[in-house]
Amino acid sequence: MSLIHTQAEFHPEPEDTARQHRHKLRREAGKLLPGERVVSCGVKRVSEIVTLWRDSAGGCYWQGVETCGSIWTCPVCSAKIAAKRAEEVKALVQAHEKPGRAVYMATFTMRHSSRDKVADTRATVTKAWARAQAGKAWKSLKAKFHIIGTVRALEITYGANGWHPHLHVLFFTDRPLGEFMERRLADRLFDRWHGIIDRLGGTTERGGFDFRKASDATTAAEYVAKWGAGYEVAKGPLKGAAGCSVWDLLKRSANGDHLAGVLFMKYAKAFKGARHLTYSRGLRERYDLRQPQEDLDLALDGEEGGERVDPETGEVINTEAGALYTCDAPRWAFVCRMKATGLLLDIAKEEGRSGVEHWFDQHHATSPHEPEDFGPKRPRRELRIYREALDRQTGARTAEDIAADLRAGAARARARIRVEDEEEAMRELGRRDPLKTFDQLARRTRDDR
Repeated sequence: MSLIHTQAEFHPEPEDTARQHRHKLRREAGKLLPGERVVSCGVKRVSEIVTLWRDSAGGCYWQGVETCGSIWTCPVCSAKIAAKRAEEVKALVQAHEKPGRAVYMATFTMRHSSRDKVADTRATVTKAWARAQAGKAWKSLKAKFHIIGTVRALEITYGANGWHPHLHVLFFTDRPLGEFMERRLADRLFDRWHGIIDRLGGTTERGGFDFRKASDATTAAEYVAKWGAGYEVAKGPLKGAAGCSVWDLLKRSANGDHLAGVLFMKYAKAFKGARHLTYSRGLRERYDLRQPQEDLDLALDGEEGGERVDPETGEVINTEAGALYTCDAPRWAFVCRMKATGLLLDIAKEEGRSGVEHWFDQHHATSPHEPEDFGPKRPRRELRIYREALDRQTGARTAEDIAADLRAGAARARARIRVEDEEEAMRELGRRDPLKTFDQLARRTRDDR
C-alpha cells in the first residue's frame, strides 16, 4: 500500500507558528542527513557570539551561525530562497511585460511508477529538457512563436505511484500569441517533449501537460518559485495520486514514520547539487538585470539595523531595529538545547528586546554555564560532557564540583584498566591527545556507574 494512504499525518502544536514548524523540520532533516550541512544550519556558531537581529522591516534572524543554503533539504533556507527567487522572477516578468509582451506557463512531466528510482526520474526529466532546447528544431520553434527565453524550475513529489518529477517553465514571447497560436505552441511543445522522453526510455501523456498564459507577474513568479517550505509547511499533506511534497515526507518522519524518513534521505541524495531554477542564456541581460544570486547568498540574512519610515507620512514605523540580544557560547548552547531558535525569533518580532530578555529571565535557573577548567580548545565536546553530568544533578552543584567529579572518575578509570599513569592510559586507549583521553576515560567511568 502507498505511504500516502497509510501513514500518520503531521500535527503541529497549535501554538507553533510556520517559522517554528520549519525550525522543527530542519532539526528532523539534520537527524536524517548527519553528513550534510543542514545538521549545522542555524545551530553551529561561526563567531564568538550569536546575535539576534531585527531589520528595518520588522523581520528577525540570527547572525553568527552557519547557513547551509540548501533549497532541497533545509526547510528554513528553502523558504528564504524561494521567497527571494519569486521576487527575482517577478522583476524579470514585469520588465518583460511592460512593452506589451506576454509570458506563458507550461508543466512538463513523465509517467512514473513505484518501481522508479528518484535519481533515475530526476535524470530523465532534466536531460529531456536540455535536449528540448537544443538543435535546429528548437531554433525554428522559437522563431515561429517569437520565444525570447525561458525560466525552468525543477520539482518533485511522492505519491501512490512513486516519485513524480516535473518541470514548471515560463516562456517569454515578444508579443501575445492569440488563442489559435497558443494552441499550436502547446501542441508543438508537447510533441517535442513526448518524442524526447520516448527516446530516453520513458513515456508521457497529454493529460500531464499543461499550457496557459500567465495572468500577472506574481502568478508567474510563484509558478516557478513556490518550491520553498514557506509555501508548504502551513498546508496539510496532499492526498491521492498527486502525492505529497518532500516537506510532507519530513513532517511524517518527525511523527515517527520511518518509511517517510527513508524516502526523504533517498530524495536528498538524488537532488544534491541540482539546480532548482535556471534562466535561458541572455534573458536577464536583455532587461539589464543582474545575474541571479546563488542559493547560499539568498539564504543569508544580512540587513543590520536602520529605521523603516513611511514614505508618505515620514513616520517611523519601527524604531527597534538592529541587535536585540547577544548570546555567548553557553547561552547559545542553551537556546539550541531548548529548541527555541524559532520561538525566540517569533518573540523578538512580536515583543522586541523586552520579550526576549523576559524569556531568558524565565529560564535563567536552567541555563548552563560553560566550565572554565576545560579551556578553549575543545569547548563543544567538553560542554557536552558537562551537560550530561548536569542532567544527573539536582542543579545545586557548581561547574567546578562537577569538573572535579569527572577528573576523579578518570583517575578511577585508569586504576580499573590497570595502568600507572596518563601516558600508559593513552597508549591503552590508542589515543595521543590528552584531552581526548580524558573525555574517553570520563565517559567510560560514567557508563560503569
